[in-house]
Amino acid sequence: MFEINLLSFLGEFNGSKFLVYFCLLIFTIILSLRLDQIITINFIFVFLPLWLGEICVFVGFIVAIVSLIVRPPSSLDASSKSDFFSMCFQTVEHILILMFQVLVLIKIEYYHYLKDQIQLTWLLVFSPLFLLSFIAMIIAIWCMRHEKPYEFEMFFAVNIIQFVFLAFKLDNGIHWNWALVLVPTWIVFSLFLLCSIYSLTIALFLNRTFYAHQQHIPSHRRPRLCASICHVFLTIPFLLFLLLLASKLDYLESPGTSKSGNTSFVLISLPLEISLFILLLLSFGARPANVWWFGMRQSFCNFFFQLFPCLRHYSNISCKFGVRGSDASSSTLSWGQRFSRRNRIRQNRNHPPNGNSSARIYGIEEPTTPWVINSTDEEQQRIIITEANNCETGSNSQSQQQSTSRLSKKQHMENREKEKQVIAYLSVRGSIESPD
Repeated sequence: MFEINLLSFLGEFNGSKFLVYFCLLIFTIILSLRLDQIITINFIFVFLPLWLGEICVFVGFIVAIVSLIVRPPSSLDASSKSDFFSMCFQTVEHILILMFQVLVLIKIEYYHYLKDQIQLTWLLVFSPLFLLSFIAMIIAIWCMRHEKPYEFEMFFAVNIIQFVFLAFKLDNGIHWNWALVLVPTWIVFSLFLLCSIYSLTIALFLNRTFYAHQQHIPSHRRPRLCASICHVFLTIPFLLFLLLLASKLDYLESPGTSKSGNTSFVLISLPLEISLFILLLLSFGARPANVWWFGMRQSFCNFFFQLFPCLRHYSNISCKFGVRGSDASSSTLSWGQRFSRRNRIRQNRNHPPNGNSSARIYGIEEPTTPWVINSTDEEQQRIIITEANNCETGSNSQSQQQSTSRLSKKQHMENREKEKQVIAYLSVRGSIESPD
């Protein structure tokens, strides 16, 4: 069974990641067109998507500062303070990234005008990234202690050696081919691919276990399975992009050394664009972003529905695929109805029903309707009847004694009648099937 729930789709939306990946995707498309001379525009316009993303970050930070001054949080709210500090650290990181972008633009577009005045090497251009890599290590440790996401920090902390190799290669400090220069990135993403395959194998194994076929288990395991599949399909295109890029750069340095070196940058960047598009999709199932951006102080989903109340009705739309006709009516339940139903089930697990019209069969509470079990074994039928009676009277002997003392004579008679109905049904049908 596969379910599409718009509320959970938006409730787990990470707006910060979506903005970053979207800007990178647009930047990659424009840059590939510019390198192939399909468009001849200034590199200022090539970097424009990245700068628009940085502007959104700084505006969101300023609005959050104003919100903090106007309505400061409670002194006892430690989580809100840690979220605010996390936002400040991320803003510092984006300042260093913006400095790197400006230096790259000056180096490739305006350096021939300034080379008589300043000496701008690629090692100096990459200096903001060197500083960012060291700062990212400290911030990543702080994030782990305060249980904050640190994927952005780990990317720069792990790739510090790659930045050093790129700077020396562009300054002709080393004369390796580009396949050797990109070795640190090869190693990182190869390990990531192995971990993704291992995670996918474990997810497939757990998804095929006996308990995975119960109703309350797949809802927790399917997202993990989908995330593992997406990570595998995310890593493979990126490794293909690195392979094509290294071949192209080696061909530009010494034409004729690579057979695939005449590939256009548009085709080379296509695997990278696929990876970025997958990351865009994963941003809808990621951990929610920092609540302090733009002073929202709540998840993006709640903030969005407060701005547009007319869309709340559509958030309750849920579609299920692969359900039987008898279960089709449950696919139209709103999120609030399904949430209350899950709460009732959890309460019934903690407090087994006694004398009520529901019974717990295989860990699932459903109304006591006739079951159909595909078995003619009398011993199996007797065991199932015993389990049903135990579920009706309690989950352990202590709860059975307490419930028996409280039941009236009328309730005992009702339990006897239900037991007789079950036995009569078994004798007629001869087989039982537990409800889905």
